[in-house]
Amino acid sequence: MDSCIRRDYKLLGQWYRMWSTYCYSSMYNRGLSCTYNSLAFQRSSANYSRPRITSGPSIVRTHNNIFVSGREAYLQCLASGQPPPTIHWYHERDPQTELQKTNPKKFSVNTNFRVGLLWISEVSYPEDSGSYICRAIIPVPATYSGSTLVTITEAQIPIEVTLPPTLIPLTTMHSYVELGGTATVQCRVRATTPLELYFKRFNSSTPYISGVQPGDKRIRVWREDDMNDPLNHDLFLTIENTTIDDTWNYSCHAVNQGNSSWWNTTVQVIQTPQILLHSTLNTDSELSGLRFGWRYQGTNLTCISRGMPHPTWTWYRRGEQILNGQNLTFVIITYDYWDHSQSWLQITPCLYTEHFIYDDYVCKATNIKGTNESRVSFRRASVPGQPRLESYSVTQSTIFLNVSPPINTGGMATLAYELTYRAFGGPEGWYGPVTYPLDGSRSSGKPKFELTGLLGDTNYQLKLLARSIVGCGIPYSFSTTTGPSTRPGPVEVIHSATGIYPYGHVVNWIPPMSGGSPILGYRIRVRSVENDLNLISMVENISPSSSWKVYTPSFNNPYMDYYHLAPLKPDQTYQLIVEAYNRHGYSLDGVDIEQYGYLNRTPTSTPQLQQIFPGERLNYQNSDKLSNSVNSLMNFKQSDLVPIWYLFATPSADELVPPSLMFNDSSSTHKSFQIVLFLGIHTFIAYMFY
Repeated sequence: MDSCIRRDYKLLGQWYRMWSTYCYSSMYNRGLSCTYNSLAFQRSSANYSRPRITSGPSIVRTHNNIFVSGREAYLQCLASGQPPPTIHWYHERDPQTELQKTNPKKFSVNTNFRVGLLWISEVSYPEDSGSYICRAIIPVPATYSGSTLVTITEAQIPIEVTLPPTLIPLTTMHSYVELGGTATVQCRVRATTPLELYFKRFNSSTPYISGVQPGDKRIRVWREDDMNDPLNHDLFLTIENTTIDDTWNYSCHAVNQGNSSWWNTTVQVIQTPQILLHSTLNTDSELSGLRFGWRYQGTNLTCISRGMPHPTWTWYRRGEQILNGQNLTFVIITYDYWDHSQSWLQITPCLYTEHFIYDDYVCKATNIKGTNESRVSFRRASVPGQPRLESYSVTQSTIFLNVSPPINTGGMATLAYELTYRAFGGPEGWYGPVTYPLDGSRSSGKPKFELTGLLGDTNYQLKLLARSIVGCGIPYSFSTTTGPSTRPGPVEVIHSATGIYPYGHVVNWIPPMSGGSPILGYRIRVRSVENDLNLISMVENISPSSSWKVYTPSFNNPYMDYYHLAPLKPDQTYQLIVEAYNRHGYSLDGVDIEQYGYLNRTPTSTPQLQQIFPGERLNYQNSDKLSNSVNSLMNFKQSDLVPIWYLFATPSADELVPPSLMFNDSSSTHKSFQIVLFLGIHTFIAYMFY
């Protein structure tokens, strides 16, 4: 059967009419039979424009803006047109098949209008090199366009995939050479060019240059390329007349556009183990040839060897090999560093091994080139020697000592110093011992190396000794006489912002030097002043607004260092003086308290008022300046100076009436006693009736 179709179009106003004529003939019908169909549809008024690529194609979101083998990559292409075009990606090896259809797992395209982002999950070398085609397509029916050139436009971008440096392992990366021989190491790298290759000694910041090194003519570096495979590159390092110091890692560095990598090559100079000589000066060091031990104290004997390969270590005593962990007395520890090997023999004496354990020990290091040995002596520790008294100073009640460690420690570390003392003509026996830390003589030492509480004008005999775990050493004896007793030194008040409140002040101070006579008590004077605490300076005069109010706290503790000063008025500036007294008088006797200044912490019979900070504000902050270094003008440490009085200000109050004080005077105490007594009698009577 034969057939044919014919279509005719005719424009009728805003409508199209299409006639379809379908004719056919068959063996049963010798004539031609035709069927006529008609269809009418409205004409569209949409405008169609040719697509235009506005941006790209270009590489985006990619390392160094290049394609690197083994990494992901992105290509972007933007287009415009009416209606909005779609972007399709192709490769030059198959320009008719979209990439996401060839490998959906590897290629993916953003299908949004006018946005064409091609994502490559993992770039392959060299398959993904070549030109990538970006096509912008507007799906216009052929009825309207009449030609496909109106609906498609494209652009291309050439891509070269970079192969990052990878190492090809070779046995020639490591060289084992006899002492004095020539060592050569090879580094083979597979990568695309341009490629930078260089050697560098491990942990060195300076790479080797190509050719003979200016600083060491024994070392030469050169590069060779593989004629059969242009991606392979060889770098060589040669060291002539090798020494033991040439045993090290030499890193091979490779850098191209794709990445930078480095790998270690090694040079090992083979020789008989060279055991380092033991020190004979410092017996406290593990490297000493003479070591000391004590009961239940582990002591390390050590040997260090240089030379490759690393040796096997064995320890001997009197020709008999020591087994590791034998009787928990001997423990052998070995550790191989890169350029040397070290072995420790840890010995822990006990009550049952002390009769034989202190002896000479031999360490042996053995490798394929030979054996070497060294001897270490192990001895019983003794008490430390005499400490060195560098200097000392004496006041009426205190002795300051400057002590250095003993030269002979007895083999064990000095733990502390001890000081005992007694007064000539006093009771029999020694006072102490008083223990001091090793840094007690330093400015940062706590506690200080000083002996306090002495009597004035008294001859003292003292013994100074050092203590280790073994015991106390031989004492260093000396005698000295304290100065004549006098009044106590000035009292240094400690600033504490938390101790001040609107109606009172908890005053804290440092107990002063007694002046060689026991302190009998304290006197506290306080008065209000009209000066502003933040504006007043040392050159101004104090303008009191009230008379002095004197407090004498009950004294039943020689270490008393605080007093609750109350009641006070809120939002008021006060002047404060704290004095100690003994049988010679008060701390500030003979001192003009209307002036501001400082007294030496050590009391004297004629105190001298010092003014070394003119113009500074008068408050607790002045005491912070006393920790500075030595003042060359006054020829003494500023930390030895104490202000004679202080200013402080109470904060504002949020209450009109101050809170009541318990036991603020004797009358209140008497009333409280009566109340307690009355309650006690009432309770007793009730109990009897019950």
